[in-house]
Amino acid sequence: MKTNKLSDKKRVDFYSFIATLVERGKNPQEACEEVAQIIDQKAAKAGVFRSFVEKEGDLYKDVAFGIRRGKNLANVLSGRIPDAELMMLVAGGEGNNSASIRAAQKEAVNAKALRDTVISGVLYPSGIFLALLALLYWLGQNLFPEFVGLLPVKDWPSKAQTVFWLSTHIYIWFPITMGALVGLFLLCRTLNKRLLGPKREILHHIPPFNVVRAMTGANFLSTLANLLAAGEPMKESLERMNRNSTSPYLSHYVGKVLQSTRAGKMSDGPGAALQIPLFRMWTQVELEVYGRGSTEEFSENIEFIADQAREKAKGTVHLLSRLLNLLMMMLAGAMIFTSVSAMYAISTSINAAY
Repeated sequence: MKTNKLSDKKRVDFYSFIATLVERGKNPQEACEEVAQIIDQKAAKAGVFRSFVEKEGDLYKDVAFGIRRGKNLANVLSGRIPDAELMMLVAGGEGNNSASIRAAQKEAVNAKALRDTVISGVLYPSGIFLALLALLYWLGQNLFPEFVGLLPVKDWPSKAQTVFWLSTHIYIWFPITMGALVGLFLLCRTLNKRLLGPKREILHHIPPFNVVRAMTGANFLSTLANLLAAGEPMKESLERMNRNSTSPYLSHYVGKVLQSTRAGKMSDGPGAALQIPLFRMWTQVELEVYGRGSTEEFSENIEFIADQAREKAKGTVHLLSRLLNLLMMMLAGAMIFTSVSAMYAISTSINAAY
């Protein structure tokens, strides 16, 4: 039985295929066997790509084999899918009903959307930084050496001397910069795990903690919405999230909601128990308004609130990405301007000497 993690696409496809067949009367084992059979039939006609197509069917064969040995779907997939999706399957009778599988599918889609947003938000500024690095290298290897022979570097304008040093000493400052960024990342990661409560809330509007807050809030509401959709009562959903969450930051706020629930705030509606600083003010308003009523009514509305929170989280990531892009462009512009100014100053100095 394989234990490697499943990719986003494989998980989404798996949940979609199995839920569709379960809705048509199959049990999970029969659904997996049917999908595996279809894939094998297509592989037989795939020619040189046969081995690649056959490999796609291994997951369904492995799951069907595990279920035949007496395991349920959740147990078979344990360790291969994220904890949040596993919670959906466990909440719905160990993954034997279509509602729990659809909930896991939605959770996978939502997680992929947020992850893709973060990746795209980081890739573009990183690309600009690499282009900036390449430009510096070109200046240091091709352009500046020509001017060094015409005018000593000590006679260049101070800013031009700085750019010259940066372009010819990349091997010194680049590792230091990377080390500083790694150190900053580790510091933020440590603070994210250990700094909780009122002290952490002071950082809620400061990058990158505002991004972590937005994404954690979206994950909280999305997971809760999908657990409710899988048939889990609200209190049990919160307790399951608290037990299975690997994020101390998320667990802290799930615990606060559970405290409010036990204190009787649910009497004012489910939304009243969710008034925590993890959520932005407008999200709290939505929870308060849509949460005044029964848990069943709230279950119908929380998916909409979760979708809104997820879009806001994406917007926060895009905003941070735009700020980084602007910073990189400003650095590139300053470097080009300084280089042109240096060339002009050198040319002027040479003309004056003659």
